[in-house]
Amino acid sequence: TLTANYFRFELQGDYTQNMLKIPEWNLARYNGDGNWDGGRLLNGLSFDPSGSIVTGAQYEKLAGKTYYCSEEQAAAAGLAPGGWGPDDCTIPTPQLTGTYSKEKALSQTADLTVDWDISPLWKASFTGGRTWSEGGPSMNFGMSAKPRRQVDGVWQSGNTYSAWDLTGTPTATFSPNLQDQLMAGIAEIDTGSTGSSWMQTSVKQNYFQADVTKMFESGWLDSIQFGAKYRDGEVHRNTGNTYWVCQGKDPADYDSNRYQAGCDATAGLAQPGFFLSNPISNIAGGFNANVFPGINYPAYIDFLNQKYGGSYSRKEEDFVYNVNEKIYSGYFQANFRTERVRGNVGVRVVRTRQFAESSDSVEKFNDYFQDNAAGAPMGCNDPAAAPLIASNTGYVCQSGFVRLPDTLAREKTYEFASLERTYTDFLPSFNIAWDITDNLVLRGAASKVIARPGYTSIAAPGSLSYVSEEYSNDRRVAGGTDTPGWYGHGSNKNLEPFEATQFDIGLEWYFKPGAVAGAALFRKNVDNFTVPVVRDQQMTVGGQTVTVQKYETEANGRDGVSQGVELYGQYTFDMGVGVQANYTYNDTNLASIVLDGQNIGSSPLVGSAKNQANVTLFYENEKFLARASYNRRGEVVGGLVNGLTQYSEPYDQLDLNVAYNFTEALTFTASVLNATKSEQRIYLGSDSKARLISNTYTGRQLYFGVNWKF
Repeated sequence: TLTANYFRFELQGDYTQNMLKIPEWNLARYNGDGNWDGGRLLNGLSFDPSGSIVTGAQYEKLAGKTYYCSEEQAAAAGLAPGGWGPDDCTIPTPQLTGTYSKEKALSQTADLTVDWDISPLWKASFTGGRTWSEGGPSMNFGMSAKPRRQVDGVWQSGNTYSAWDLTGTPTATFSPNLQDQLMAGIAEIDTGSTGSSWMQTSVKQNYFQADVTKMFESGWLDSIQFGAKYRDGEVHRNTGNTYWVCQGKDPADYDSNRYQAGCDATAGLAQPGFFLSNPISNIAGGFNANVFPGINYPAYIDFLNQKYGGSYSRKEEDFVYNVNEKIYSGYFQANFRTERVRGNVGVRVVRTRQFAESSDSVEKFNDYFQDNAAGAPMGCNDPAAAPLIASNTGYVCQSGFVRLPDTLAREKTYEFASLERTYTDFLPSFNIAWDITDNLVLRGAASKVIARPGYTSIAAPGSLSYVSEEYSNDRRVAGGTDTPGWYGHGSNKNLEPFEATQFDIGLEWYFKPGAVAGAALFRKNVDNFTVPVVRDQQMTVGGQTVTVQKYETEANGRDGVSQGVELYGQYTFDMGVGVQANYTYNDTNLASIVLDGQNIGSSPLVGSAKNQANVTLFYENEKFLARASYNRRGEVVGGLVNGLTQYSEPYDQLDLNVAYNFTEALTFTASVLNATKSEQRIYLGSDSKARLISNTYTGRQLYFGVNWKF
């Protein structure tokens, strides 16, 4: 028998995400500067019952209070110098941001299978094929704006109150007239946080597989199976930019001539049309906000096209990764059967040759604002500012100060890092079933399995960033940044494949047709599971050992154990009503976390939950099917962040499904997912749930379908 298959899937779409942020721009975060104890415009903090974890903050511009927008104003009032700027007299939050993406992807698969009945007792099958895909965003554009502006040297506030509260449903509260102020044009574009960076991926894999089965007519040996498989896969991923350049400028000089780099002194001016004319409503869950203004991305992009004459596109050489994986495997399995016992025993040998390459960058943020004669950030009203801005060399007025050209503010280098590895795994397996009686079955299984680390985990480009004292001091007066020092993230090319040796034994009782009850015990000894890690780490950069703060990577967990019991059952009444139920209890140990050969902490098995259950009620006849499924999962373990484990709160969800066979060929279906409108809350640390990381609501989803057989 010869069978050929071809599958083609094409996806195209435009996607918009709007986001509101309340960064700590109004808060004196470090190095007390002698201004206001506790922060600038900070009017209150909320804490958890222990008094040690901040769960809310309120920033407010109080009526009748004097605020100072510059060093000169603060000095005239007799206040100590040190970082006075527009963040001391305005509330630049919420930061309006998000992304607009235009994407296209194409995925194709082709294969050919030959099934050959060599003889009544010998069968063979040969399959060869290829799968390939490519695509991603052609534009992934993000814009950032703040509700304030400077007119004739005077700062105007579009918002006078920003507050956040993480107790219960996360809530953000702003001035009720925020939307009206944006429509009045009281806003500025944060050009330093505006731009486009897209990612495109190509994946291809060729494969060939041969399987042979030898059957026996008598005896306890039912059949033997053996075969081999070869896979050769490649992944290439690169990033790029969509950008606009100032009129008359050379588009080849991306760093100096894109409009955000300083060649257009008006680039930071906002217009009412850049924002949605009405706030976003119908926020169904996940968070609350009394007003949610949004960015009108198509309108802003149309404005850029009209002003600068269309966009350009380029690929980034410093943000690339490549993976090549060749996998050779062979297996042998013997299947046995007697009157009461059946099962199989076998082994698979897998050899993996893996090459991972990425471009890792080092970027230094040295300075941000031009200094005045006193060494402080130069204000836009400084007599020396006008010639710089008029020089068309990249100097621009931003947040009341003269921003340096990118070429003077930062420097960036990159190099390719690669690693080639080869490893072999022996994976035995054994399965057995014993029919103790006609309706009682004892099952057992033992096996070793592996799962290779994901391509992104071993080859995503790394990035190290250095924030200088000068840059940090400049940015803190106009929107804030990290404290001085090194920061970064990167993949881990030395990640070992996930390994587990697992054992199961279970008893099943088929006490009537359509009914079963069972119990099973299981144990998994796990090595090399992948754990996300955020920690301060010593690294060598340019021949010097530095401490990289909050370095994000992945590490291997070792010596993990997962063991427990599973209970399950199903019963169907004669009228067609039935119930299915399942409960799993899973006990895990604290496994060690290893990075670069060093034990850096301990964590329960990532992704594990101690309790998990589901119950399904159903009704079925020849014409109609109805099903209601309730699922509940206990607390789930996540990665390791600065020594604290991430946890997901217990989660439950109800799903509904119905189907109606209108004719033998025509069926109508409908589904409701998450009918309970459940939300997923993730927090940090086992001692308190107050360290909220995220609260996610996927929505109540409705699906309708028609199936026609012809």
